[in-house]
Amino acid sequence: MRGKFTPFIVLFFLFSSVLVHAKQVVRFSPLPVKPKEELIASYLPLLNLLERKLGAKFEIVYIGDYNQLIESFISGRTDLVVFGPLPYHIARKRYPNAHPVVFFREPDGTTSYSCILLTLKSGPKNLRELKGPVATPQRLSTCGPFSLSLLLSKEKKDINKIGYQPFETHREAFEAMLRGDYQAVILKKSVAESYMKGFPLHIIAESPQWPAFLLVANSKTLKKGFIESLRSVLLSLSSEELKGLAEGKHGFAPVKEDELEVIRRYETHIPN
Repeated sequence: MRGKFTPFIVLFFLFSSVLVHAKQVVRFSPLPVKPKEELIASYLPLLNLLERKLGAKFEIVYIGDYNQLIESFISGRTDLVVFGPLPYHIARKRYPNAHPVVFFREPDGTTSYSCILLTLKSGPKNLRELKGPVATPQRLSTCGPFSLSLLLSKEKKDINKIGYQPFETHREAFEAMLRGDYQAVILKKSVAESYMKGFPLHIIAESPQWPAFLLVANSKTLKKGFIESLRSVLLSLSSEELKGLAEGKHGFAPVKEDELEVIRRYETHIPN
């Protein structure tokens, strides 16, 4: 009997070995701050580099809505996401398996950014003069209604009375303001600066500094060893390797949990 089943045992172990060494598929969803095609193209150099370094296959799962991005991650339909500090705060509060991997450094090399409220030079000069309405990025964007509400509170103004309209991307919100449909727009500062050239614009107000965008792993669907290897690879990329990237070209930085607590201080401004 022993001899009769030996071939099956050998085949079983061969099959098991193939499975162990087969490429892991990592489902990756970036934060939808740009139009779909532009967003995907901007992450491909980074994902291709990680595939070579880690021996895993990265599959982009595009999700155009911040709330759905959070829900997909929590439900285990994605393994790795890029979150801003507000989406991360919301996800982590509900799902302790949201594991921060690294910060994406900003263009100035730091790990923080601000949001700016801007308008045409002919528009309001300060928050007191602002009548609204205001164009914003998506509802759960850190630079969306959350930061707008915080800024307006300095003048004891109600965001709902001023009025606001979320748009799918920063660019769409900016263009809506330029058309004259909205009196002002609130955007991530580095993004706004790239749009401002050539336009007669005025900054009305600026938010506090928020933690930079971060890469977040689902520790329920990804093994601890893989997450650690991913962090190690990203933090050790050379300047030459960074030059070949679009997203991530400014480098990566370790995440300190206490840096992410700043959102908690302003929870009353998170939109319902």
